[in-house]
Amino acid sequence: MMLNEDNEFYEEDPTTYFLRRNLATKLYIHGLSIDECQYYMDHEIDFKRILRSDFSDEDMLYSIYKKLLNDPLSSNCMLQVYDE
Repeated sequence: MMLNEDNEFYEEDPTTYFLRRNLATKLYIHGLSIDECQYYMDHEIDFKRILRSDFSDEDMLYSIYKKLLNDPLSSNCMLQVYDE
């Protein structure tokens, strides 16, 4: 059991919350847009001009893939993406 200073906050196991927050931060660092992050994390997409079904388009998925491969915090990138 964890309590913070106000004694009203109770979190049985904060691990899931911390992992999701860490993933959201990493997606942001990789350059994913808000709607791409929401799609990737299976959240409701707030941007009304883009639907979840739009992400079945290979070009949109490939764009996310390229962003995930590009790690700006590491000079040791294992994969390279080649544009055609």
